[in-house]
Amino acid sequence: DGNGLVPGTPTIAMLLSDNTLVYTIDSNAASPSWSTLNIAGLTNWQGGTLCDFGVDPFSPKYLGTGSAVNGWFATDEDIYTIANIGASATITNRYAFHTAGVGRGLALLTERGVQNWVVVVYSGGWGTDLYYSTNGTTFTRTIINAYYDSFGPTFTPGLGMSAHVAGKLYTSAMDSTTNYPDGRF
Repeated sequence: DGNGLVPGTPTIAMLLSDNTLVYTIDSNAASPSWSTLNIAGLTNWQGGTLCDFGVDPFSPKYLGTGSAVNGWFATDEDIYTIANIGASATITNRYAFHTAGVGRGLALLTERGVQNWVVVVYSGGWGTDLYYSTNGTTFTRTIINAYYDSFGPTFTPGLGMSAHVAGKLYTSAMDSTTNYPDGRF
């Protein structure tokens, strides 16, 4: 709406490698206060390491219908939704990844133009896969290719969404199995 960050909501959040979500509820303050949430301690946690997070742009707070801010996050094993960040957060496991082989890297994005449209691109010892949902509950796996970074968990595929066409995305993948950064994309 052009008003920038709204005070009093968890508008800035970041993930730490120890499965902690760090957020602020007063982002416009001269010295914002920060809180932490141990995601691994919540009911429905299935394990893994937090890899990426995206806020749900259709959260009640952003729509003006409530105060909750929700989001999506991915571990190296699963995709989750998180509800009510900054209050009494709950998580729901939405999808378990196909995982195997050498190192893994992933990227997650949510769509501002289409509710419940979320996409994750995931690269590992099996190649690069794309997982997407258009309803927030059912995910489809699409195999992009079978190439991967043979060195280990160094390659994370890029992921971007079109600012002009809802549901259109762009991603990167290696075009041969080799050591990153020697691979081409």
